[in-house]
Amino acid sequence: MTDKLRVLVGVDLDCAKAQIAAQGHVTSKSVHSLYAVMKRANSLTQGMTLELDMTRARIEPDAWEELRAVRGPTICRPASIRPSPTTG
Repeated sequence: MTDKLRVLVGVDLDCAKAQIAAQGHVTSKSVHSLYAVMKRANSLTQGMTLELDMTRARIEPDAWEELRAVRGPTICRPASIRPSPTTG
């Protein structure tokens, strides 16, 4: 497994769901890059479901705690990935 963080984003045809698959090493610093990708995917359409696949990633404990804090059906996204009022 590489130390680089690699991310692949897939969006279904009706833009109802986006899957973000991460590989490599997720650190407390690189998790913010992951948030940026999530924000970009989230801005495609209002109400899109985001699915984060971390099964092929090595996650540091600090990054894991940060990710756990923003997960779930009533996701409380950090301000860095919340959609802006102009994008939905």
